[in-house]
This record gives sequence, structure tokens and C-alpha cells, in this order.
Amino acid sequence: MDDDSDESLMIAFARGDADAFDRLYTRHRGWLYRMIGRTLGGAPGTDDVFQETWLALIRSAPRYQPRARFTTWLYLLARQRLVDSWRTANPAGDDLPFNEYDDDELPAVLLAALADPDADPARLVERAQLRSIVAAAIRELPPAQRETFLLAEEMDLSLEEIASITGVARETAKSRLRYARSRLLQALSGTLR
Repeated sequence: MDDDSDESLMIAFARGDADAFDRLYTRHRGWLYRMIGRTLGGAPGTDDVFQETWLALIRSAPRYQPRARFTTWLYLLARQRLVDSWRTANPAGDDLPFNEYDDDELPAVLLAALADPDADPARLVERAQLRSIVAAAIRELPPAQRETFLLAEEMDLSLEEIASITGVARETAKSRLRYARSRLLQALSGTLR
């Protein structure tokens, strides 16, 4: 295992290396905070869930085993705190909403497809409009499909990792991803004609 890998740093932190924690925090605070904020859809509590996730990481450090990618494990810690937060705020048991998608925070794959450094101002306006269309299409996905799509595209997780995080069978995760992509293609093909 690479000494600079997330997994190695987490093991080092579990052994008492505070610098290893600092490096993990610096690497992962940005995307984790954005995922939590989008999942909560702008509702208050992003800071609390973010801090609770890092506290959970600290508490579980002595028991950490690198069975999956560190980012998968960290997202799972965050997801558990998000579910707890949602249950507290919604005792009726409504479904947990996922990622009210921010127009400026599209998955890297989609941003790469839209990137064009030689674009003229008219093209930049078109790209901004396209970003809004894609963001709206992602917002319209059912919550389970949206979460699966974001985990696959934004975090580059495998179907096995997505299934593990969301607590479903691999085939269910595969179906959710297929349906999400199909719905997005359908929504975008009607808009881009």
C-alpha cells in the first residue's frame, strides 16, 4: 500500500499520527462538504453533519480496516449521519431527499464534456444554459437513482461500492444507475433538439 494513499494515512492516524489526519481532512473536506450540502438541499445542518462525520471518523479510527476505498468508507460515515439528521427532522419517516443539485457543481465527467477553452461569449451562454438543463434533469431523478448516479459519476465508485453504501444488491444498484442514465438521456435529448 502506498504510504501516501488515503488508506495508509488512515492507518497512520489510527496509530496516533495527527499529521495523517490533517492530510486526509485537507484532501477530502471539499467534496464531502459539497455532497452533504447538496444532499440536505440547502437545509440547515450541513456544518453539523460535516463535523459529526469527521468526529465519527476519529472515534472509529482504532477499528478502521481498509476493506474498501477510503472515500467509500468516509461517504458511508456521512450518509449514516445524514439519515440520522433526516430522521430527527422528519419523524413521519418521509424518504430522504438527495442532492438538490447546484448548477455550478456538476459531476466532473459532465463538466469535462462541457469544457471548451476556445469558446466565444455566445458559446459560454449556451454552456451555462446546458449546465442548468443537466442540473434540472438530475434534480428530477428519483432520490435513489439520483444518489446512485452521483456516487457513480461524481465519486467514481463501482457498482459493488455503491451497493454496499446504499445497502442494496449489486443488481439493484446497476438497475438504478441504468434507469438514471436513461432518464437523463431522455430528458436531455428532448431539450437539445
